[in-house]
Amino acid sequence: MPPLHKIKQAVTKQPSKDESLFPVIKVAYMTRLGDATICENYGIHGNPPVETPCLMVTVNGDESNRYVIPLSAHLRTKGLKEGEFETGNFLVGSILRFLENGDVILDAIKDVEINAPNGMVTVNSPLITLNGNVIITKNLEVLDEDMETSIFHFEVENKVKIFGQGEMLSQTIVARTHIHSDVEPGTGTTGPPVP
Repeated sequence: MPPLHKIKQAVTKQPSKDESLFPVIKVAYMTRLGDATICENYGIHGNPPVETPCLMVTVNGDESNRYVIPLSAHLRTKGLKEGEFETGNFLVGSILRFLENGDVILDAIKDVEINAPNGMVTVNSPLITLNGNVIITKNLEVLDEDMETSIFHFEVENKVKIFGQGEMLSQTIVARTHIHSDVEPGTGTTGPPVP
């Protein structure tokens, strides 16, 4: 009868080494210390912090053939409802949550960055709310529903240029058609715009 696979409790003692085909991490188990290959689900990868509890499997009873499954249940958000799911860096609290009602919430402790250097980012929603200041480092263009007709173009090249058929309103003053008060011939300045 071949040796049975054995499952033991273990704990990580060093950050993983990711220099070969599979990541390897140093674990302690039953007063012993040794390297083990990290088992991960397809598409999900991480570097477990030191003192992460694990399940360790020895294949065919061979203590030198070790695999570990890192666990993070002790860091979970308690009280998740049926079907809810979360993932993230639980040490710092940056977590992506999928809620019972279908909402998706990303809680980031610091910056959030999206990179699409060879494509575009599309957000489809009837309403988009931005709470905070907005910085745009390139041009801004507003297209019609057909995504072909430009109804507003904003371009910054040291000066601000605004192109479009609509009106730019500042309080009650229309930029394209307003007139000025107290206009007199000569080199003097005019009065303020008339609302």
